[in-house]
Amino acid sequence: MWAMLMTELHIHKRVLIKSDPDRVYTALTSSDEIVNYFPLKKVTSEWVVGADLIMHGDVDGVPFTDHGKIEVLNPAEQFRYRYWSDNHGTENKPENWITIDYRLSAHPDGTELALQQRNLPSADMRGMMEPVWDVLLGALRDYVEQMP
Repeated sequence: MWAMLMTELHIHKRVLIKSDPDRVYTALTSSDEIVNYFPLKKVTSEWVVGADLIMHGDVDGVPFTDHGKIEVLNPAEQFRYRYWSDNHGTENKPENWITIDYRLSAHPDGTELALQQRNLPSADMRGMMEPVWDVLLGALRDYVEQMP
């Protein structure tokens, strides 16, 4: 079940994943696992608060790099980072960095994952990303639910 609320230049999504919060958190914070469900080719990080988070991928054959910083790592509860992408058409300045915040909570049927994407650069990007998050979170859900 999907729920969505759009305010300002933010996106809010929720998805239920039939797995425990520890497993979902591990999938979200493992360089080796992220590339199995998100359209990324390589993810690099030391996975500690303050560390860089570099993600390489491509959109329609055009390569991009997301340059991020990890802000919160609370096992099985929250993962938050800020990033700037070279495919967003903005300058790499602090005011152009986007925040991704994943919050996990136990649910009788597994884990409820709440996503917030904040500080999008435009309403057009918000409109484009809203359905993309349905696909991305669905891929995460499917990946985690197929794992033992």
